[in-house]
This record gives sequence, C-alpha cells and structure tokens, in this order.
Amino acid sequence: MTSFGKITVFTVCFLLSVFLPSFGDEKQVLENENVYISLVLDSESQRVYIDEIIDKTNSNYISLFDNDERPAPIWGLQMEGKTNYLFSNNVRFIRWETPSNDQLGIVWELKNDSDLGDLRFTATITLKRSIYWDFSVEAIGRNPQSFNLQWLEYPYLGDLNPDDLNMVLPQGWGREYHNPGAFSGYYKYPTKDANMQFMAYYRQGNKHGLYFAANDSSGFQKLIRHNLIKSRNDPSRSNIRASIRTIPSVQKNSVSWQLPFPMEIRPFTGGWFEASRIYRLFVDGWKAPNQRNGINDWTFDNDLFLLVLAANVDGGKLMEPGSGRPLHEKLKTLMEDLDANTAAIHLNRWHNHRFDDNYPNYFPPKSGFEDFLAEMKSMNVKVLPYINARIADIDVANTESSIYDNASQGVSGDFFRVKHNVNQFLTMCPNTEYWQNKIRTISERLLKEYGVDGVYYDEVGTAPSYLCVNASHNHPEDQVYRLFSGNQAPFNFASGNRWTKAVNRLFNPEAVSMTEDNGEVYNADIHLMVNHELKIYKGGCNDFQEEPSTTIPLFPAVYSGKKQTLGFSRHYLAENGRTLPSCNGNIDVDFLNGGMFKMALNFLYGSHISWVSHTYLLENEGLRDYMKSLLQQRKVIRDYFNFGEMWFPPAVEMADNTARALIEEDLKLRGERVGKYQFFEDPLQATFWKYTDDDTQKFAVMITNFTQNEASANEISLRLPAGNYFEQDLSETERKKVKSNGEYVLKDVTLSALSVKVFEFERR
Repeated sequence: MTSFGKITVFTVCFLLSVFLPSFGDEKQVLENENVYISLVLDSESQRVYIDEIIDKTNSNYISLFDNDERPAPIWGLQMEGKTNYLFSNNVRFIRWETPSNDQLGIVWELKNDSDLGDLRFTATITLKRSIYWDFSVEAIGRNPQSFNLQWLEYPYLGDLNPDDLNMVLPQGWGREYHNPGAFSGYYKYPTKDANMQFMAYYRQGNKHGLYFAANDSSGFQKLIRHNLIKSRNDPSRSNIRASIRTIPSVQKNSVSWQLPFPMEIRPFTGGWFEASRIYRLFVDGWKAPNQRNGINDWTFDNDLFLLVLAANVDGGKLMEPGSGRPLHEKLKTLMEDLDANTAAIHLNRWHNHRFDDNYPNYFPPKSGFEDFLAEMKSMNVKVLPYINARIADIDVANTESSIYDNASQGVSGDFFRVKHNVNQFLTMCPNTEYWQNKIRTISERLLKEYGVDGVYYDEVGTAPSYLCVNASHNHPEDQVYRLFSGNQAPFNFASGNRWTKAVNRLFNPEAVSMTEDNGEVYNADIHLMVNHELKIYKGGCNDFQEEPSTTIPLFPAVYSGKKQTLGFSRHYLAENGRTLPSCNGNIDVDFLNGGMFKMALNFLYGSHISWVSHTYLLENEGLRDYMKSLLQQRKVIRDYFNFGEMWFPPAVEMADNTARALIEEDLKLRGERVGKYQFFEDPLQATFWKYTDDDTQKFAVMITNFTQNEASANEISLRLPAGNYFEQDLSETERKKVKSNGEYVLKDVTLSALSVKVFEFERR
C-alpha cells in the first residue's frame, strides 16, 4: 500500500464493524490528522495484532512489518507463582471497546485458572500526535482472587523485517546499529546499557521508521528487549520483535492494577536525531533539571577535568605513580602546558587501602591528603574524591554484621554479590537508614572536615537495578519490592531529604556530586555524569566481532542544556547484553591509540573533555597539543554546551583526496594485551548547536580534524532555519551576510592536522 486511497476503505470498514457482524478476520482502525493504525483480530486463532501504522503528516507508509509472518502478541506478563508467562495470544479475546473516536479498547479474559482464578485484561489505545498505550489487570468473578504481578511487556512491536533496517539504542552516548537482524539482546534500565527509555527502528534508505518509548517520569526498572524470531517461511532468517518490559512498583495481593504511565509509538521520518527529538518532548514535560537554576556555577567555567591516581606517600607528599615526583607538581606542569586556568580532578586512591578494597571504610586518608588539598586550592584545582555508593566489602561485612543486615536481598533470600578484581562485595539497600547514614557520614567528613569540592559516587548510574525484598528495610509502605535504583535513587542519604545538590551544599556551599554513568533518573540528584561508549560484540577475548554500529550523541541530543556530562571510556557488551563472559573480567582499552578520536567526540558532544589520565597527556605531546586546541576553543563557545541545544547533525561530504582514518586500540585484560580493535572514521567530525543569548538566536557548527594529516570536505550541509544571518569563522574577525532557505552549505572546508574550527551564524 502506498497511497491514502486505501485508508478511506479502512475507515469505512471500521464504521461497518461497529454496527454489523464481522465475517472472517476483523479489522479495527483508529486515525486522526497525524497517525493511522489498524489492528486485526484473526478469526481462527483469536489473536489481535498490529497490522499497519502510517504517518499521515507526510504521507509516509511505515513498511517495517513483515505481514507474511506469524504476528506478535499485543502483550505478555508474568505473575508470581506461575512458571509460564501469560500472553494475549493464549487468553480469550472478549470484545472491542470504542469509548471515543480517538480511543480503542481491547478486552481479554482468563477463566478458572487454578492459580489465578478469573482475570480481565484491558489494553487501551489512544491517538494524539503519537499512539499511546495503557493497560490494566483486574480480578473478576464472584470471589476475586488477588494476584502478584512481576512484570508486563506491552505492546510488542513486531514482527519487523530486518532488511536494510537501522536500530537506535540509548547505550552510553548512544548507538546506531546497522545490522540489528544479526543479534538479540536485553538491556536493563537504568544502567549504562540503557540510560533512557526509548528505542527506534528505521529504514536505511527512505528513513521511514517507528519510535517506541515508555513515558515514565518515575523511572521504574525496565528491560529494553530486541529479540529475533525465527521465520516460519524461511528457517534461515529471523525477524525482529521489540518490546519494553516494565517491572513496576509491585503491590502484593492486588485485585486490580494499572500501568502507571503510557507507552508511546510514533511513526516518523528521519534517523536517530529525529527519534531523540520525540523523547526530548517527553523529557521537557518531565521537568528535568535545567542548568540555569542555580547549580554548581564553577563547573560551567572549568577548563579541565582529569582522572588522577594517588600512589604512595613520600615525605608527606602524595606521589604520582611511577614518576618519583609529587603529584601536585605534575598537575601544575600539565595545567601550564594546556594553558588551563582552572581544573577539577576525580581523585582515586586517596585512602590508605587499595582501590576496590575495604569499602565502606575509607578513613583515615593517606598522610599527604590534606597537604595535597591545600596545594590544589592554591592552584585553583577542585578535588572530588572517589567513594563507592553501592557496595561493601564482604571481608568488612564478616566483621560488621550490620552490613549483611542492610544488604539487598532477592526473592530467594540470596544476597546480590559482585566481584571487582579479587574482592567480593555485597550490594547495599539504599533505603536502609544504616546505608543512608553511612554514605552521608563519609560525604560530610570529606566536605566539612577536609574541605573537598565534591564527591564522586561510583556505580550509581552504571550498575544494574535489583529488587530488594528484605521486609525489615525501610522500603516505601505500599511496596514489598523496591528497586535498588530507579525513581528512589540511592542518593536518599539525608534523613527526610533526597540527597540532592541542595543537601550536598549544606556541607560545602559549592560542592558538587558526580557519578558514572549518565542515568537520567539521577538528573535531579547528580551534577556531573560520566558517559561511556558501549558496543555489542560476539566471540571470546581473542576473537572480537563487532556488530556494525556507530557512536551517536543520543544522550546529548536529548539532554543538552539540561545536564552536564564528562567524557567516556569504553565498555564492551556480549551478544546477550552482558560483559564478555569468557574474559573473566572487564575489558580495558589502551587510551593512547584512540585518544584523539575520544577527545574529538568529547568536544563535539558538548561534554567536558575529561576522564583523561594526566600521565598519558604528559607522555604524549601530540595528544596534549590537540587537547589544548580543543580546550581553548571550548572556552569561546561553552555557552552553547552549557545552556544551548544540540541541533540537527551536519552532513559532511569528504573530499576525494582525504582518506578515512584507521583507529587502532589495544584491548587489555588486567594489563595484558588480548587483542586489537580497529575501526575507520572520517577525519572531519562535526556537530551543530543552537543557543539563544537574550533575544539573539545563534547557531554554531563545530568541526575538528582528529588526525595527524590535513583533511578536507567538499561541503558540510547544515539544517539552518530560513532567515538572514551573519556568518563568522570564530578564529577570524570578519563577518559576512548570508541567507538560508532552511538549508545552508559550507563549501571546500579544510582543516590542518589536529585542529578545530567553529563557524557561527547569528540571526539578524
């Protein structure tokens, strides 16, 4: 179907189905001026499935579904005590309901189940600009029997034909996968694996696609699932079935339950950026914190963030590892080389025990700690010491029974254990008064007694969420299950208050909080978030096979102007969504080989150029010079990053005489090289930003050449709103008048090796 003539026929069928008996398969249609959706009831199997979705705003037919395959169910769920899942396909369809012209209800019932009794399931579909999906479960009958819902998967989106399909997942900065029909995966929210609540699929050619999201402003735990379903017509191929599994605020012994937020599906035309714009509309309504509202002003103007390891103490001074020089002297040299007036450091190993050992016993610090802080203050350097806000060492727990008493426990009563290096840890329950007071006390001592400038709370946004069922913990009264992380983040450390920026500042008026990763549910509690880059791999430690994908600035596109981020390191995911299992540990990447590209993306994505070891910078002159050029340019344009908004991505057409750049990175496991990762990128990378200064609207395209050779582009196309502008290369003083009809092209752009250029357009 390619025209809207067929839609008229569908509409007539819808009207007839309300008043006349149906013959054969029954089709129901909802449509408004924006979107069209048809659902079909298969008369033989009694299955209801999505037939077609059409974007009426631009006459695009969304041809993602493979109608020759077995249709996906509308929903699936799991009840406690049931070994099998319930699907809409194996309960009895009852009726359609049409409460209004823009709403459709679908009712199913389960009768005389030996465990659950009689249940009614109602899916409600509402049309606005998008398609919104609500769901409820109700115990019915003369003696309604209570139930315990564990999770709901709704709606299923499938089966999608994977040919020429791209997929976007909110992993780290964001990833666009170019062959999603080659792997399955599930990604837990909120973690580094899924830091936002949406995904999108679209055709590589015509860019017609579907956006799929949970509009949940409470941040309940979820699984974003991308499954492959074997074709019944061709066993050699598989189709895609996508879903978002919600693990809600579970109430025991319920007789009714309603999904507390709507799911959203919207057909759209475009790519990852257009999908991010839809989610940004939801975020705007979520009232995500805006950076102008009185937070951590010094971070806006800070020049440099560094990752610093304090080694041994010599003569009362913290020493730089391996150099024999006091740490503060090395930092002073680096700041002078980079022409940085201010800096901030994330300080590891400030305590006497080893890293990842003896938590949560951090005090007393190393003997040179206080002198080091005084040196840093004299150099205008802010210090954020590391602590882990999530875990406690089992060796400590064995001597302090209160740790076991306040650790998270699963349904089976087992503790959630994690391993870092050779040490075992317990995951603590953040709702307990014990753990809140423990982290609060550590923070208060650091901020008040030692006068640090903030605290780095490790593993908050990166680690998986767990359900704690220990009834003695201070879980919310209406819930037996409580997420380890989610809408009640583990920063509820202050009794009666959330551990917010304001609470932190009771100890130090300018103190900031920082964590790893960029989990959106912590936006109200954390100033600075470290972004990671994530990639999906198959194979073992010596046989890395990357699923074809591209790093994209998905998180900045949604949260630019709302959240400050810091640069990434790399993590790798196996096919099943977990760290490569055969590697027996995390994979680290040698920084030097990929350092230029990493810095380029830090700059272009509006992040603080950070998570960089000062040792690497001092040892590599080229890397240091490139960082200096980026930092100096960032000083000029940082209002775009702090208060602006990422705009539509530029289209860069490279010149024929500029080859793609090979990037090589050594893959290391516990310091030992286990392989090499190689990929190619265009030498010129660019992003486009929008910023309103008072009443003046400005746009800027940031372009950098991260290679050690000159690079040229024939043209860089910008989606610049129609109007008259002053164009200026910010490295020059000349401004010229230009006009845009909605698109503007920069011709013949050449950048020297390891350089950056910014063109600004000021609306007249």
